[in-house]
Amino acid sequence: IGEGVQSLRKWLLSRQGNFRFGDREVQLLISGMEEKVYELKLLDQPRFYRIMDYQALNQENYQRWLKAPDLKARIDILENCLAGHILRFATGLEWQIPGKFDLSLMHLRGSRPVKVHDVERMAFNLVFKTNLQLPPAIALGRAVSHGFGVMMPTRWQEQETTEET
Repeated sequence: IGEGVQSLRKWLLSRQGNFRFGDREVQLLISGMEEKVYELKLLDQPRFYRIMDYQALNQENYQRWLKAPDLKARIDILENCLAGHILRFATGLEWQIPGKFDLSLMHLRGSRPVKVHDVERMAFNLVFKTNLQLPPAIALGRAVSHGFGVMMPTRWQEQETTEET
């Protein structure tokens, strides 16, 4: 992102072969590199996104999750965490969101415990909508450097509408 693109390109091209990722050795093979420009903006209509293996909860929020009286309270916790992670993403890009954005969890596809650095956390697969245009394949939440929390646009609304008819 930004100035990091050129540095990352140089690093990747100089590191063809094996490299160490945590406690594993990984082979790096590059078949091509493509750069795209994405506009981050507030929209009039919401867009749908899915996020896979999203580690939303820090220790405090996990305790709130466990003590939540019902599913609605848990959904509120997840929505607040996701909104916070999107705000952190915007801040990291020095993007000032020009107004209030909306976010609603549409579907909780599942959750599972995962371990990262010997710490067990909950990972969620979610579909949400927001009136923000976000680039595909960004990662949100905890342990993003380990492949968790990758977000992609989805046609969830079209699929759900089709299934109902």
